[in-house]
Amino acid sequence: NGWPTSGSQFADTAEGRQLGSIRNWIIIALAGLVLISISVAKMSRADRGLGPAGLEVYTSCLACLVSVVIVMLHPWYLAKAYGIPDPWPHISDPLFSTDDRLLLTLDIGLTGCHLLLPIRWMRLWPVEVAVILCYVVPAIGLGTHLPLDSLTTNAVFMMLLVVMASSAKRTLERRERCAFVQVAAERTLRAEAEFKLSQAQDVQQQGKTRSLKFDPTDSLPTTAETGAVFAVGSSRAAIGIKLQDIADANLKILEVGGDLEVPASPVPHFSH
Repeated sequence: NGWPTSGSQFADTAEGRQLGSIRNWIIIALAGLVLISISVAKMSRADRGLGPAGLEVYTSCLACLVSVVIVMLHPWYLAKAYGIPDPWPHISDPLFSTDDRLLLTLDIGLTGCHLLLPIRWMRLWPVEVAVILCYVVPAIGLGTHLPLDSLTTNAVFMMLLVVMASSAKRTLERRERCAFVQVAAERTLRAEAEFKLSQAQDVQQQGKTRSLKFDPTDSLPTTAETGAVFAVGSSRAAIGIKLQDIADANLKILEVGGDLEVPASPVPHFSH
């Protein structure tokens, strides 16, 4: 009872001092819970205990709990939950005569979850539902000091904010997945093209080290990297297949990359 009444939000009465002490204990418990959650997250990353999906579920549940605590820190709803029928004689801060600060705090928490936490949309929708219920349920169940039209307006605006945040999160997640798929496909095609070029170079090196018998009238082009494709002993069908594979790989790289325009002319087809 010797603690200050939490920023002079409660009047200097017996009930006000008691409510202030309860509010201080709630703040301390919330801070301890956040510290424990950070420790659990670090330990889970170290030994891979929960895994990414488990951390998402744990963080989502923690966000829902924090939303409930935010509502309970409001002097009006704390006094109503404590069983005081008329809290106004025990509240000294006039800023709590409306729910503007409560709604703003809930919206800040919701926006932070969508923008700062690496959580998928499918794990965040419980937080969105919890934010709406954390305002509507206490206002209806415990009673509110606002008129019905003000309560309805606040609830509708809160729902609109939640819907817009959820839609933005889902759209951003889809774009990130599409970008990741394009990058993965481009890297795969580049790796395939480099592998085929490496195979051609290996064939060229083998052709240099091995003694070959050929007609003096034949020519062995070795002045370029593609010389291995036309190595002596290769049939027309084999040469055509190699050239067609290289042309197809380069065309796929151009199509996936997106930064270069694919020529309008058709790719030449090498006869086998």
